[in-house]
Amino acid sequence: MPKTLLKLDMLRAVRTNATKLILLFVSVILGTLIVVGQQEEPTTKKQMPVANRIENAIKAREPKFKLANKFLSNNQDQKYVSLGWKSGEDVVSTTTYEFASPQKAEEMLRKTLNAPMSVPVQITKLTQLGDEAYMSTGLYAKEGETNLFLRKGNYFIVMIASSQDLAKRFAKHMATEIDN
Repeated sequence: MPKTLLKLDMLRAVRTNATKLILLFVSVILGTLIVVGQQEEPTTKKQMPVANRIENAIKAREPKFKLANKFLSNNQDQKYVSLGWKSGEDVVSTTTYEFASPQKAEEMLRKTLNAPMSVPVQITKLTQLGDEAYMSTGLYAKEGETNLFLRKGNYFIVMIASSQDLAKRFAKHMATEIDN
């Protein structure tokens, strides 16, 4: 057999083996990915951080509002997320604090409600919203501007909204997500 034919046969054999090896390699990788994908448990809503659940709920239930800002603090001293929403002239700004216990959240609510104010405010207790909730309106605040304080379990939410109805609506969405 001439040398040229021998070289051509060897090249064909190498090319055929290389193709088979590549196909085998791709099959092994795809098979591994399929098996691993089947073993993962689906992410449930409860496994998702509360901040993400709240953000997703507001996006779904209040489509006119766009997220204007977001800040997440996950340090050990204070765990909180601040979200700001805007739709035209309407705004809602929230800070959701997560505490180690419902007692700590309740303590923060009490401190907030009892803090000295530089201007007179009217505080109203709200029912059927979280474990406890209060709304305050200042005499010198921009017309309609409202503060809302909500405690649900070990979460404490401070909200400023451009109207009372808006504050209550957003607070209900947020309280629902803390439940889920």
